[in-house]
Order: sequence, then C-alpha cells, then structure tokens
Amino acid sequence: MKKTGAGSNKQPQKSARTTGVRNAQVASNSFMAEGNMPQRTSAKKSKGKTTAKSKAKTKKKGNGGKVAGTIAILLVAGAAVAGGYLYYNGTIDYWLADKVDVVLADGTTEKKTVESAYEELTAETYYDGIVIDGVNVGGMTREEAKEAVSAAQPGKPIDINIDLDLDGKVLDLNLDSLTLETNADEVLEDAYQYLRLTDADANNYEAIAATYNAVQQLKNNPVEYNTAYTVNTDGLTTLVNDLLSPYVVEVADAKVTGFNTETLKFEYTESRKGYEINIDKAAEDVKAMLDSATYEGVVSVEASVTEPTLTGEYIENNFGKRSGAYSTTSANTNRNKNISRACELMSGTVLQSGEYFSYNNTVGQRTAANGFYEATVIMGGQYEQGMGGGICQTSSMLYNAVLKADLKVTERHTHTWPSSYVDVGLDATVDYGNLDFCFMNNTDYPIAIVAYWNSSDSTCHVDIYGEKLPDGQTIKLKSKVTSKTEPSGTEYVANSSMPAGSTNTLRSAHTGYTATTYQIWYDANGNQVDEVEITTSRYSAYKRKVEVGTKYSDGTIGKLDAATGKVTRGDGTEETSETSASDTTASETTTAAAETTTTAATTAATTTTTAAPTTTTTTTAAPTTTTTTEATTAATTAATTAATEATEAAAEG
Repeated sequence: MKKTGAGSNKQPQKSARTTGVRNAQVASNSFMAEGNMPQRTSAKKSKGKTTAKSKAKTKKKGNGGKVAGTIAILLVAGAAVAGGYLYYNGTIDYWLADKVDVVLADGTTEKKTVESAYEELTAETYYDGIVIDGVNVGGMTREEAKEAVSAAQPGKPIDINIDLDLDGKVLDLNLDSLTLETNADEVLEDAYQYLRLTDADANNYEAIAATYNAVQQLKNNPVEYNTAYTVNTDGLTTLVNDLLSPYVVEVADAKVTGFNTETLKFEYTESRKGYEINIDKAAEDVKAMLDSATYEGVVSVEASVTEPTLTGEYIENNFGKRSGAYSTTSANTNRNKNISRACELMSGTVLQSGEYFSYNNTVGQRTAANGFYEATVIMGGQYEQGMGGGICQTSSMLYNAVLKADLKVTERHTHTWPSSYVDVGLDATVDYGNLDFCFMNNTDYPIAIVAYWNSSDSTCHVDIYGEKLPDGQTIKLKSKVTSKTEPSGTEYVANSSMPAGSTNTLRSAHTGYTATTYQIWYDANGNQVDEVEITTSRYSAYKRKVEVGTKYSDGTIGKLDAATGKVTRGDGTEETSETSASDTTASETTTAAAETTTTAATTAATTTTTAAPTTTTTTTAAPTTTTTTEATTAATTAATTAATEATEAAAEG
C-alpha cells in the first residue's frame, strides 16, 4: 500500500531481510580486510638476538590483536542475527511504517500504523457501538446483523385501529387486507455506512486518524438506529368506498310523468333529498394518518344533504296555467270536427325541459284513418277542399299560446294571406310533410299543452301549463302593420264547362301586408313593464281571380280574352254573359268581406321565419246553359258557392 505523509515514503520489502544478513557479512570481511586482523612481526627487522623479554613482549602484543578481532566479528554477527530476528517479527516494518496518533476508547493515546488503522476501519463488519432496534450489531457482518435484527422484531409490529365518523355514526374501518412494509434493509445499510471510509481516504492520514478516534468513541456512546414499518395503502380508497358508499343517497327531483287534462294538474313522482359523502377526502385523511405512523384514531367524514331542485311541493305551489289563446271557429261541421280532432291529439302533451314539439309529429297525417274530414283549405292561392281543413286554426292558437308563455319558437310559417281568426302576423300554417310549427321548452321545468274545441260557443282553445311566469307577470301580443300593398286588376281563367260569358270568382283580391309582432309584458298589477319585438311577417298581394265560361249552347268553345274577360266565337262575335253583374259582384263582395273579417279573440307573436303557403288542387263550379233560366240558376249557384266558401275560408287556416 502506497502511503503519503510526513514519514518515510519507502515501504519495507521482504528481500531486506536477506540483504541485511549479507551486509552484515560484508561488514565483517571488510573489518578484517582493513588490517584489523593480528599481524605477524618480520624476523629481518631484528638484527640482534632476541631476548626473552622481547619475545615475551612480542607474544603479548600478538594475543591482544587476536582478541580484538574476535570481538569485532562477534559484534557484527550479533548485529546481523538481531536484525534478522527483528525483521522476521515485524519490528523493523513497524519502525519503518508511517504512523498516526489515535485515542482509544479508554482515553489512552497510542501510535498506530496507518495501514493497520485503515484495515480495522474497512473491515466488512459493523463497528462496535452500532445498535439497531436495541441489538448491538458491532462486529457482525451484514447478513449476521440482518438475522439478529429480524429476530428481534415483534410478531405483529403494527396494530391498526382507525374508525370513520359519519355524522356521529362511528364506522369500523377494517384495514387488515393492507400489507406492511419495513425499511429494515435501508436502516441496516445506513448503519453499516456510518463513519465508513472510502477508497479515496486510503492515503488521507488525518481522515483515518479522525475516523479511528470516532469509531473508538462509539464504544462509549453508541449510535442507535430504529427500523420502522409502514402500511402499503394500495387499495385503501376501495376499502373506504366500500364502507361509505352504502350510505350515499342520490338526490332525486320530483319527475313529471304526465298531465291530467281533467284536473289540470301535473302528475309526478316525489322528490328525494340526497346525501353526499366525500369518499375521496375520507380516504386521503386515512392515508395521511398511516403515512404519519398514526395507527389509531377516528377520521371525521365530510358529508352533506343535497336538496332537490324540483319538489312536489314546488309543483303544487308554483305550477299552473302559464298562458292561453282562443278564437271563434266557423259553423262548418267538418272543419270543426277537424279542429276538435287536432286539439284532442295535442292535448296532454308534456315536454320536459329542453325538449322540442312538432305539430306534424304530434297531430300526425291528416287522413280519414286518423279521424280527419274534408273541409276548405287554401291551396295554390285559392280555396280548395282538402283533408283536415281548418286545423291551421289550432296551430295558430298554439303559436299564440307559445309566444305568451315566452317559449322558443323554432319553426313557423305564415298563410298565403292573413287569416280571419287572428290579427295580421299572428297565424301559423301547417302542411304535413312540408310546413311544420315547432318550438322548444326553454324553461327549467316541464310544460303541458291543453287544447280543446268548445262546441257550446264554437271556440278553439290552447293553453300551456307549467311554472308560472315570475312575479305574477303576464304577456300579451300586439301586431303592427308596417306596410300594405293593394292588388290591381283581375285575373281571368277560362272554364270550358261553364256557359260562355258566365263568371265565378275563385279568389277575391287580397291586400299584401308586412306586420311586426311584439310581446307586451305586464306586472302583477297590470302595468306594462316591457315591449319586445318578436318577428316580422310578410304576405303577398293577390289580385282577384275569376273563371269565365267559354262553352256555347251549340257545344262550341269560345275564346277568352285574359285581359278583359270577354269571350268571343270563332267568327269574332262577342258573347254577352247571361249571368247578371250584380250576382257576380255580390258573390265577390261576400268573399272579400269574409276574407277581411278578423277576430280579436287571440293575438300572438313569433321569433321564427316565415315561409310560402302550401298548394292544393282547386274545385270548379258546375256549368250552366245559355238559356235565361239555366244562366240565372248557374249564377245563383255560383254566388252561393262563392259565399259559402268565403264563409268557410274566413275561419280556415
């Protein structure tokens, strides 16, 4: 091991032992080579005789040299033997090794080689004075320490007893299924690494000395470590949820299931208060206790009562008639039957909040199988007979009621010309498969439609029930004509089945209109508080339309001048009509009067667009002859027919 520091950088080698002996021998030989051996005296130097005294003196000197040489040899040999002994016993290594001063546990100080101190500190055992869970693991290997610490653990290290408090009701939370985890391996490793030197400290004498001293002091002041058990909270939320969820009650609003058209009351299921529990929060609170090693206690659970937004009590106190509209119908039996049937099919319809109503989808196709009859309808700009004639009066009354209930109209169409039973701009025509009237329940609660035809006074009624308008408010409708277009001229059409020159009015002249509809809001005391523009309706102007007979008594067909209404024979002679002008005029006047008569019984407004009217086939009057009697009869018949159709049209949609 290479060392650095204040001492020698040289490290003893085993070969030094042999070298030491060899050097000792060399030293001995050198000692003798340098003349230290006894010397003989030369005889040539004594020219005289040798006396006994001189011989004795010479002999004495020679013996002294021999003794000195022997002593020198013995000293060198002894030194060599002693050096070898010390080398083989490590004494020389100790003398030559770098050393540090250390303080032992008893307070004494001694010098210790750096190498031996480092080896002690890096031994693969715990230092004496390391205590884990009360077990002194000093001198133990990692495995030995782990076994000793595990053996000291209790059979049931954690006893969990946590309850949940739900509004004063204490619930036992069983957490036995949660697994326990220990940090023993982590603690054992931390304890093993305590004061442990690294390879980088091998040549750091100061660090070695300081660490050695600290390790010695562990014997007097042990360092204690404690393992801990933690709860694996995977699955905790499920356990808490399983315990608390049975106490959760979903809030339930009163649900409108129908409407009784006899009692005019909504039918509904009762509401139910809800009981909400913050299960996630409860699970988080329990986990926080376990994470903080708190295994016993009570967790308060957050819970609250949720009130329903709609209750039966609210329905009884705040629901009722929201709006209504009515108008007088004609005396036409089939038409009134159709109105009554359409009302029957609409009445009792309930729309939940956000739902849409379609007149065509609700009433259905106008067929005999669906309970409808033929009556006068407007088709192609003139009156015709068609299935379901008159039902537009019900769609118009529904339109008025919808606007007065402040509901959202999504589709609405005007008639070809204004209807007689509502003011201009307040009608809504329908034609199955083509034109529809639709609206949405844009209120927060259900609404119901009540519709009926009252035979006692020939009136058509449509009412809407639901949550009443706030603060006793009501809505009325106003329609304001903003422009009029008067028709000019007459449209003549030939009828080859009618006597030449006879006439029949198919359509009276109709003024064109543009009208704007408004909602007028009133408070509970009848004071106007607001005026809201809803929509603008447009009706085209229609000129009078008259059919003229072109059939002569001899069977020939004359030619009609469309500009003047005159009929001429092939030779150019003009045929004068045998029908009196007064009859024709009376017929047209009756029609016109019927078409312009309005009923102020109901008003309405709309937020939808207008559309063109529907078309149907036309009917024609029976032909007449050229005789005075037949012509008079034909004129009378035509006038009567026109007057009847006009009367029906006055109440037709």
